[in-house]
Amino acid sequence: MDTNEWTPERVLSELQAHNTGSASNDSDVASLASRALFLLGRGHTDLEPDFTAFYPAFTQRVEAGARRQVFERMREHARSGLLRRDVLLHFLRLEVDRGIVAEAAFDIARIGVPAHEGEAHGADYVLELVVTGSVANAGAALAGLLALACDDVNAKLRLLRPALALCEADAALAEMARHARDHVHAATVEFWLEWMESLVGSLPSAQRVFDRAADALVVLRQAIGGQVVYDGSWVAQPAPGTAEDAMSARELPLGRFAASVTPRLAALATAAPESPSLRRALAAWLLVH
Repeated sequence: MDTNEWTPERVLSELQAHNTGSASNDSDVASLASRALFLLGRGHTDLEPDFTAFYPAFTQRVEAGARRQVFERMREHARSGLLRRDVLLHFLRLEVDRGIVAEAAFDIARIGVPAHEGEAHGADYVLELVVTGSVANAGAALAGLLALACDDVNAKLRLLRPALALCEADAALAEMARHARDHVHAATVEFWLEWMESLVGSLPSAQRVFDRAADALVVLRQAIGGQVVYDGSWVAQPAPGTAEDAMSARELPLGRFAASVTPRLAALATAAPESPSLRRALAAWLLVH
């Protein structure tokens, strides 16, 4: 296909061909997704219905690593201003890959992307989409919000705990617990640890949720590549879209922070001695080089 002919009309035609099963076998699905997203990010919203219908084929025919590359390009364009920031909403709503969805939610909240209708923006908009069932991977979206380490956002996430504790929400809770960014913040660790402490009085009936929270603490510990944990919020960044290494959060030595976590986990072991997840969490946070 001649890429010089990737006009909005040509992209629409290709999307429709894929959606009706009449596309040629050698069509480049990833390239089509990239071009459609670029045009959507430039304001060609008439492509949205057909792109939404096309996205499942994109996830089925293009492996997650390649989809992440598409996402990273679109995110960079959104951060630079080349594309509209709301282009990230397509990944938030339609994608199933945990990492992509979490990062899309993270950026939408951090940049403050507004809703197309209504007053919600940023994290509130992400929460609105999650609560209304408009996100394919709700747990990953919530994980992206939790990674912001923002007190106001975490307070709203705490209000969702009763809903997340329901058996029918276990898949979402599991996805939320499995994601961690490279920069782990104290407030994110505290969210899960405090939740575990609040569940002690409800054990053993709350064992499943208790173990999910413990699993999250293992994931967070494993995500710490260096010797620091951060104390502060990504929302406090003065200029949305700046490089992540410009983060102004205070660095906490990992050893000192872990020393504040492990006694609390050890205390929980008395109430939940049969929890393998808790034992793994305690072992992970005790192991500091």
